[in-house]
Amino acid sequence: MYDEDFGGPYVPPERTRAPRMFPARSRASARGFLVAKLRAQAAWRQLIFESHLERKCLLVLLSQHAVVDVWDQPPQITYRNQDGKLKPHTFDFLATLDDGKRIAIAVKPDGLVERNGFDREFALIRKQTTKQFADDALLVTDNSFSAAEVRNEPPRVCRRLIFVSYAATASASRAA
Repeated sequence: MYDEDFGGPYVPPERTRAPRMFPARSRASARGFLVAKLRAQAAWRQLIFESHLERKCLLVLLSQHAVVDVWDQPPQITYRNQDGKLKPHTFDFLATLDDGKRIAIAVKPDGLVERNGFDREFALIRKQTTKQFADDALLVTDNSFSAAEVRNEPPRVCRRLIFVSYAATASASRAA
């Protein structure tokens, strides 16, 4: 099949680079993938997500001009928790910006962050994330952006999402 809109024959998208895959079905989350062509790659590629909130975050990332690459479910890192025990953590996305900076992104529902004290745990994860893996780490919650912003103003949302500090993200409380 030849597709004149794309200048050649159909080429299926490359598979996700995620080193871990999650079960295809879940009662509590919306799992799936998007297909995107990022500036860092020549071909279209699948990007997976494990929840509706991750999908919204991914849409916002993809609309940001400064984002040249997104690695979905990058390799896990290891950090020491408050008890000094080594624990694994997998970020949901690793975004590379056009200036070369890499931002590791954890996406969690507000209720889970508050109920489990994940904001304190994330502060440890962020502090222990090596510069070889990412230049900074960001916690994205339901309050990081509204549904209207995701639909109507992605460029403005993305600038805020990528460059906002962890403290500002943790204290943000806007209605969706």
